Amino acid sequence: MIGYIMITKFILKLIKTPIFEQKYCKMSTEDIKYRTGTMTKLPHQMSEVELKNWEEQGKKEVRDYLFSINQPMVYFKDNMPIVEHKNGEIENLV
Repeated sequence: MIGYIMITKFILKLIKTPIFEQKYCKMSTEDIKYRTGTMTKLPHQMSEVELKNWEEQGKKEVRDYLFSINQPMVYFKDNMPIVEHKNGEIENLV
């Protein structure tokens, strides 16, 4: 807990420095990339098959994104935390 407090205080001091403000606080909206859109059909309007396909597609997109930034996917299966790595390795955290 003491280490966490020390790191937090260090970060707060860093954020208040002029160099940090010059580099990170003057970002324009062009620096931030995001994507918006609308769903063609809301989940409560979908049939069971469409809803299942939509959920599977979402899971696949999350997995692909995490692996593209070299992060493992962490999820719960049977109330146990599971870590899945890009190389296919699966480990139980308990």
